[in-house]
Amino acid sequence: MIMDDVQQVAQLYSDVTARCPVCDAGPQMTVDGDEYLTSQVDHLLEHDGCRLLQVGQETSHGPNGERWQRTSAVVAIPAS
Repeated sequence: MIMDDVQQVAQLYSDVTARCPVCDAGPQMTVDGDEYLTSQVDHLLEHDGCRLLQVGQETSHGPNGERWQRTSAVVAIPAS
């Protein structure tokens, strides 16, 4: 994959709200974190040239040792 036109790479998470790095639109809140992540990725892909690079699961441990899981997505954003 040629990535010469990529200005930045956005990493999105199912448990973190963020504004759109392209148009600064606010997050579309839903009850389910994966639905939220899907809406954020779909929104970014509506912008010309944005490409989904990866979707995956991440596991970490909370302060009490319990496992935390979330879904992440990586999107390439072209130079404007």
